[in-house]
Amino acid sequence: MNRVFPPADQPRQPREPNLAVPARDPTTVDNLLREARRLLATRAFDEVVDRLELHRPAEWAATDDSGARLLRLLGQGYLGRGDFRAARDCFEQLRALQKEKPRLPRDEFAAALSDLCKCYRALQLPDLADACQEEARRLLHGA
Repeated sequence: MNRVFPPADQPRQPREPNLAVPARDPTTVDNLLREARRLLATRAFDEVVDRLELHRPAEWAATDDSGARLLRLLGQGYLGRGDFRAARDCFEQLRALQKEKPRLPRDEFAAALSDLCKCYRALQLPDLADACQEEARRLLHGA
C-alpha cells in the first residue's frame, strides 16, 4: 500500500477542530429540556443520558445557554445512575463554560456546583469537594 506524504520541507497543515455548535430549533430544545426534567423527576436516569447524549455537541467549548442547560441535565442523569466520572466531566465543563461567559443563572449554577461536589465526594476527592462547596456558597451569598 503506497502512502502519499507531504515533502519534508512542507509542514502538514493541522486541521482546526470545528467548534461551532449547529443551530438548534428553540422548540425542539425546549421540548428536550422539558422531557429531560420529567425523566429526572421520575428517576429514569438511563433514559435521560440516552436522550441527551444524542444531542450533545461534539465539543462543549462553544455552546449557548440551552446547551449549558442540556449539559447540566446530562450531568444529573449520569449522577443519578452513579456514573460519577461522566457526571464530573459534564459539571466541570459547565463550570469552565460559566467562567468564560455566564450561561446559567446564579442559583442554577450553584446547584450544578453542588452536584459537582457530590461527584468529587463519591470519587473520594474531599479537597476538591470542599473547594467546590465553598464556591457554591460564595455564589449564593454574593461574596
